[in-house]
Amino acid sequence: MEVICTGCSRRYKVDDSKIPPGGVAYLACPNCKEKIEVRSKVKEKAGRRQDPVDNASTDMRASSGFEFFEPGTKTALVYCPQLEARDEIIKGLSSMDFEARMVSNVEDVRSRLRYHQYDLVVLYQQGPDPDKYLTEILGYFNSLPMEVRRYIFLVYIYLSGNRFDSMQSFSLGVDMTLGPLDVASLPKLLYEGLDSRDAAYRIFFECKDKVDEEIH
Repeated sequence: MEVICTGCSRRYKVDDSKIPPGGVAYLACPNCKEKIEVRSKVKEKAGRRQDPVDNASTDMRASSGFEFFEPGTKTALVYCPQLEARDEIIKGLSSMDFEARMVSNVEDVRSRLRYHQYDLVVLYQQGPDPDKYLTEILGYFNSLPMEVRRYIFLVYIYLSGNRFDSMQSFSLGVDMTLGPLDVASLPKLLYEGLDSRDAAYRIFFECKDKVDEEIH
């Protein structure tokens, strides 16, 4: 089916089979982040029970990236092959009320961003060099249009990561670089980084509005 964003009027195509019969999904517009309501065109049969097959279908939808999030939910994607660091990252994000989801390759990322605009992405490099999955994921985020990318706060954690080196972040195309030891202080560092990003973009949008007013 085709849906139209009420915020910016952009049109998107949504696979009807991804919406449960009689269900409603809320998607964030990649362009303006307006909430788009998508209702299934298939009515749910009265008295229908969910059986093991239905549960399997639900799991398949979740694994394909289609997932329901209540409006206003803070969401994050995490790539981290190191188990201990992964647990610490998830714990830190949970303390900040983020709904975190793991990804293992670039296809996972593509499928999830197809249905939802995630607020935060944490990428963890295990060892001195990035593996091919991490390289592909980072390349994908660097290829996103700026109107989409600016709404995603991207954190890269690796051995040489230095949160005080803005040029390091810029060269990698990320918003913040951290070292493995910084994972223990992740919530505090993220709050600081997100506040700085929001302040920077607030100035950007204020200037953009003024330019638009002068043009029109």
